[in-house]
Amino acid sequence: MPNLRYAGEWNMMMHERRFARTLTITCALLVLCGVPQALAEIPEPDTILYGRIVNPTSGRDYVLSAGDLVWTLRGADGADMVLQARLAAYAEGAYSYRLNVPHEASALGVDLSDGVIPLGPVESVVRYGQVLVNGHEARVLPPSAEALALQQSTRAATHRVDLLVSYPLPDTDGDGMPDWWEDQAGLNIQLNDAADDADGDGAMNLA
Repeated sequence: MPNLRYAGEWNMMMHERRFARTLTITCALLVLCGVPQALAEIPEPDTILYGRIVNPTSGRDYVLSAGDLVWTLRGADGADMVLQARLAAYAEGAYSYRLNVPHEASALGVDLSDGVIPLGPVESVVRYGQVLVNGHEARVLPPSAEALALQQSTRAATHRVDLLVSYPLPDTDGDGMPDWWEDQAGLNIQLNDAADDADGDGAMNLA
């Protein structure tokens, strides 16, 4: 009849040896490969803001197509992020800007890069802070919302947000007619011709 006590001790000894060998191999691998860190960031598509930027100081809305846009966004955690874009004549001058809002996935154990807004499975609200156009404060025009509602299910969304900014537009010859209007009317931005009647309709150019 086999000695059960001896057999049990033998099995325990072999188990301890196998465990020690496995532990040694695991430790060696950790030394060689390093202890795993948090998972790398997971990119998400940008949210796109676009729209017109109008300046009404010339007596009519002028759609800007040159200069700089600096837009501050305030995340759900209260942290501010500043984004910048160059103005341009998009869609043949119909729109003034396009602003990309960068995202990465928000998930357990995943690191986030600096300068991104996390995109998670649950909706979070990002509010608009200060918006500067060519150094002048602008405001959002209705019906655009004053904030963005973001989540993974609405990734890669596009939002039209029109802006209004008021500051004197360039008037090179100082005749009271802004350069953009003189260019449009075929007048000379270097010549004070506000009192002239370029089209012969009996009214001054400035009228």
